Amino acid sequence: MTKLQKVLSSVLTLVWLSLFTQSVNSAVLPDPVVLTKADARHLLTRTGLGVDYRELMFLTGKTRADAVNYIMDGFRIEPALQMPPWTQHPAPLYWTREDLPPDQRLMFDRRRDAELIELRQWWVDNMLATTSPQTERMVLFWHDHFATSYYGINRQTKALAVQNETFRTQAIGNFRTLLKSMIRDPALLNYLDNLSNRKHSPNENLARELLELFTMGEGQYDQSTVREAARALTGHGVSQNKDLAFELKTWQHDTDQKTLFGQTASHRADDLVDLILQQPAVADFIARKFWHAFISDYPPDPNDLAPLSKRFRDSNYDLATLYRATLESESFWHPAARASLIKSPAQLIIGLVRTLQYPSVLNYTVPALLAQSGMNLFAPPNVAGWPQGESWITPGRLLNRQAALNSLLRHRVKPATDIKINVDTAADMSGNSMSRYMTITDNRSKNFQPAVQLHLAAENYRGAAQYQVELHAKNQKLLWHEPAREISYGHETAMFGRIKNAKELPWQVVDIDAPADVLKQAEIIRVRFINDNAGHDGDRNLFVGGVTINNNWFDSSQGHQQSKCPPQSTHNAGRLYCEGFVDIAIHSNDKAVARKRQKPAAASAHVNWIQDVDGQLDLTITLQDLYFGNQYYPTFSYHLKSKNNGLPGIELNSYGCFPDCLTHWPLCAWKSSLHRETNSNRETNSNKDNGKKTLAFHVEGPGSDATLQCHHRALARKVRKLISSLFVSSLTLTE
Repeated sequence: MTKLQKVLSSVLTLVWLSLFTQSVNSAVLPDPVVLTKADARHLLTRTGLGVDYRELMFLTGKTRADAVNYIMDGFRIEPALQMPPWTQHPAPLYWTREDLPPDQRLMFDRRRDAELIELRQWWVDNMLATTSPQTERMVLFWHDHFATSYYGINRQTKALAVQNETFRTQAIGNFRTLLKSMIRDPALLNYLDNLSNRKHSPNENLARELLELFTMGEGQYDQSTVREAARALTGHGVSQNKDLAFELKTWQHDTDQKTLFGQTASHRADDLVDLILQQPAVADFIARKFWHAFISDYPPDPNDLAPLSKRFRDSNYDLATLYRATLESESFWHPAARASLIKSPAQLIIGLVRTLQYPSVLNYTVPALLAQSGMNLFAPPNVAGWPQGESWITPGRLLNRQAALNSLLRHRVKPATDIKINVDTAADMSGNSMSRYMTITDNRSKNFQPAVQLHLAAENYRGAAQYQVELHAKNQKLLWHEPAREISYGHETAMFGRIKNAKELPWQVVDIDAPADVLKQAEIIRVRFINDNAGHDGDRNLFVGGVTINNNWFDSSQGHQQSKCPPQSTHNAGRLYCEGFVDIAIHSNDKAVARKRQKPAAASAHVNWIQDVDGQLDLTITLQDLYFGNQYYPTFSYHLKSKNNGLPGIELNSYGCFPDCLTHWPLCAWKSSLHRETNSNRETNSNKDNGKKTLAFHVEGPGSDATLQCHHRALARKVRKLISSLFVSSLTLTE
């Protein structure tokens, strides 16, 4: 763009802004009796993703109040499609990655990358399938507001799934509650370095962004406020051993006096949020964010913003009130607000698919198209989120937007075999039939989870890749096979060229209904690639990521490929570029469990903390996949403490095990002295801090100490046995 073009662009922007603000302020617009079709389209595009024609016709002729009520009533907490199965499993011990040998570390990284791809695809599919696009639009809003990236949180995909669920359940709840959830959110705490925010060395990252980007904006605080806010947030961390649960690490929390906004006390993090919300700038800041999200890219006139801010503040920061006030405002409905928002890639691309009713569009291409257009889900560029407005249509991105729309309009595929189109009848506010909606739903029950799930991707060329699954005994004897299958969708190399990065492959999870009795005997799962094909304009390939069997993951990088063109690295055994097969070694999970349950046994043990102060040794030991009797712990962590006399003691705490080390923690268990349950904490379970509870056991017994005697008596017999076993096995660590 030349200098003259930049000047002309600036002049036109100022002229448009002047006309916009003058027209809104000077005209007193009467509330229309009914919505025109243009009004209904405006409401649907601003609050959702695209426009369903039947919904458009339903809202045409409704009053503004009824139309806004319709949007408000359509919010949903549950997603249309269930999250990937791994999101319901305990979080892996991400901190153990550095302890792994190189080949296992590579396998760990590949599994996390595959989870990210699944999570992105799930969200895209959910946005396409939902009957509540306003919910997804608000989830996108909060994802951009509390921007957190996969690439800045050590591959903690589970944390991103938890955060997405928080945004969904609290999308239009109370802003105070949402803020208190976010200062406990594992992804945000990690991304903004609060895990290293300690009493004697405060980290100010989260405190600064909480003030500037999340609540008040620039110029509304000083550096001393940042320092004091950081002190209030000390100790806010995550239990890596308890499914990334929030943990107030009391030994790292600063309990001294702090001065925040003129008030001095031993403020904690919740107090910080309450004090921030007493500042008038907060309501203005969030109302302005809503303005730019739903009304216009141009700045609001103060007279237009003031009523929104006031309603928000007077409602005690109720987000539904602000949302409704925004939609009911004259500024929202004014003609000058039409065509004044540049759509984000999600609004543009997903909105196009939904508007044109493409339930069978090449859904797997959408995440990549969003990324190419500048909006890579779960990976915003920085903590400030994605730049909005004209930033979406820079010269390079404008060309990518056009290419994305062209590809969606030209290419469509048949629906997958396990997906059907349902036509549901919705009811209007009076209870009468209003319209019929097409939604994509899975034929199977939400609770159904097959024993075997294969993770596949393909590059298709002049037809889809075909594959076959077999189960073999250890001696290669064939035990079972299913008929050949055709992959339901793949990357079309003739249309889009080869994929350079395996992370961009359209991964999918395929259910394999293998007989349970055969699966118990099987030691190898074999995946055959049947119909290799290549030409001057494309290629056909099959990619096997791994297999999940009874919730256990087996990665193809540990497999063996046999074909005419095996990959150069054995870690890429799952990449079938020619006809052939890959064998992945598996074990019978039921047999393994039966063996383990004869005595306490764990898959691995890690020492994740060691401290030696004046001859007093303190080790934190974490066991993975601990089996004992009929109990199973994905993680079981305990402290082994040895004093000067060399006799060790074991301590359990409520943040060490998943699930809990004990079914019920006795009242005599030591409890965090910082614990105090405020009224705001009682509002939601996600904000409830129950404090850390600890039990101690010494090898010489409780002696005359009444509390230690209570600790011993509180244990069930089987748990006493487990503690004894831990004592015996742990003695070797201190010899």
